[in-house]
Amino acid sequence: MPKLLVAVLLAAATAAVVRHGGHHQTSNLAFDRLWIDHVPRGERDPIEIFVANDAEAVGEFVTTTRWAGKFEGFRFEAEGDELRAVFPQTGARERMTIRAKACDQRGFDYCLVIEGSGHGTQRYYSQKDWVIERSADVDARVKAILAP
Repeated sequence: MPKLLVAVLLAAATAAVVRHGGHHQTSNLAFDRLWIDHVPRGERDPIEIFVANDAEAVGEFVTTTRWAGKFEGFRFEAEGDELRAVFPQTGARERMTIRAKACDQRGFDYCLVIEGSGHGTQRYYSQKDWVIERSADVDARVKAILAP
C-alpha cells in the first residue's frame, strides 16, 4: 500500500481516537466512518475514499489503488446535512450537502451522497464495522479492500 495513503488514513484514524471537548458532535452517520465508492476490481483499479472526523473537524478525499494514491485534506464546520469545507493546501472552499443512510446496495450497509463538492465522487458506501476507532482498524480495512 502506498506509504502516503497509510499516513493519511492513520492520521485520520488517530484524530478519530482523540475526542476533545468543545467540538460540535453530530449524530450524522457520514462522520467517523470509512467510505469508498466501490470495491476495486483489481490492484490498479482506483477507488475513491472519503473520511470525515467529527471530533477534530478534519477530513480527506483520497483516490488510490494498491500501488499509488493522492489525497486532499480539509477542515470543516458541520450543521445538519451541510458541511462547509476549507482545503488548506489550495485555500478552496466548498459548501457540501452530505446525506448518509442505511441501505442494501452493492453489498454495503450504508450509502452516502455528497453534493456540491468538486472532490471525490457523489456516491460512497460503507459497512457496519467500518467505524473509525483506532488507526490499526483503518489500516487493516484499507489493506483488505485494496488486496488483490
